[in-house]
Amino acid sequence: MADNNTITLQFLTLADIKAQARIESSYTDEDQYLLRLGRAAERHLLKDIQRTYDEVVDMEGEWPEDLTLAALTLTAFWYKYREPAENAQMYMVPYDYDNLYMPYRKGTYSSKEEED
Repeated sequence: MADNNTITLQFLTLADIKAQARIESSYTDEDQYLLRLGRAAERHLLKDIQRTYDEVVDMEGEWPEDLTLAALTLTAFWYKYREPAENAQMYMVPYDYDNLYMPYRKGTYSSKEEED
């Protein structure tokens, strides 16, 4: 099995992912899977906002907690609903996810740099 250090997260931590998904910190059997979900959520979020991590930090002065929460929400959702929907059970990404990232999306962010 690969070492946990082989998957690098940009702004999430394994501890935060476990807390969001309500997983005991001592439970390590799925750490690699959780790290993969976290990395995928980070990439998905950055694609959704159409910005890089550095662009957001430059705009805000630091990485915003609401973007971290959006990625954690997505990670926990993917952890809980691992399999495709069956029959009439369909799960969509939580509504809160859109509310958390949308203000930072390119074209919706209100900043002096984007007005110029």
